[in-house]
Amino acid sequence: MMQQQQANLVQALMQLAPKGRAGMGLSKPKKRQGPAPTHLVPESPAVVALGEQEHKADLLLKRRRLEVQAVMSMWEPPLRKTVRVYITHKHANQPGSDGDGDGDGDGGGAAAAGAAREPPQWSLHLSGRVDPDVPADHVANVALEALKTGGQAAMQVAAATAARQGAAAHPFTSLWRRVTIALQYKRGGGSGGGGGGGSGGGAAEGEPDEEEVIVWEKSRHKGPHKEELQLLRAGTTPARVTVKLEPDNTPPRFRLPPLLAAAVGSAYDTRHNACKALDRLLLQHHHQQHPGAPPPARLVPPPAVAEMLGVPRGRETARADLMETLAGVLQPVEPHLLTYDVE
Repeated sequence: MMQQQQANLVQALMQLAPKGRAGMGLSKPKKRQGPAPTHLVPESPAVVALGEQEHKADLLLKRRRLEVQAVMSMWEPPLRKTVRVYITHKHANQPGSDGDGDGDGDGGGAAAAGAAREPPQWSLHLSGRVDPDVPADHVANVALEALKTGGQAAMQVAAATAARQGAAAHPFTSLWRRVTIALQYKRGGGSGGGGGGGSGGGAAEGEPDEEEVIVWEKSRHKGPHKEELQLLRAGTTPARVTVKLEPDNTPPRFRLPPLLAAAVGSAYDTRHNACKALDRLLLQHHHQQHPGAPPPARLVPPPAVAEMLGVPRGRETARADLMETLAGVLQPVEPHLLTYDVE
């Protein structure tokens, strides 16, 4: 009896084992589901319009939030720095010259043989720097004190000063949005000496001057910024160089009217700071006229502000409208013009 039961159990296990091994790593195939029901329902125009309005409201709230943060931030006085620009030129392979009057030539009779083979040329060099924050007299006083204590201390002070100035230095090309160089070649009667062999020698005295314009733009500049812009030209014809430097102000700065310039303390500033200064002037005038009264949304601007903005005197105007009017009064920063003669 026991042997028959064991045989039946073994037979049942043998029947179940292949099925278990074959189905051990398999899973039932999932039913393919169709697209979501939402894609089958056509979009309602009302739902689309509601979504657009919601998106516009989010953008408006974000913009207003940024404006409130800017208004609540503390006003900082503008930081003034001096930029020094240097223009020089060098001659090379000039015929019949033993050296330049500027001292920038290739020098002496050693270049006489090369001048016979290479065409004459000259190069224009445009560079500049931002004056350091530490005054020069202060650095000199510290260096003198260090010299009294010992030479090693003086070297340490000089190294620290050079490192501080080098870290705070701005490359020349990073300061400008656009640099325009206009060359006006002086035809006839120039001081090029000896006439021929140049890019325009032998021209008639009454011939008009030739003009050439070269433009450098930061937006097209690739790679790291440079400490100097160099322009190479061939010839011996004298030229009048006019350089127009357009500063790269971020955020953009504008020339302020005299009234706002006196309030801000600078002739140039951003539109946001100009609006802040105008709002302070309006509120000061309102508090003088109505002490203790809360700042209103509409007020009568003082005569000086009304004349500056070009609005009628004595008319009550919204403060927001006055800020919009100020935007049309602000003038962009004019470029810097430099002239230089290449003889």
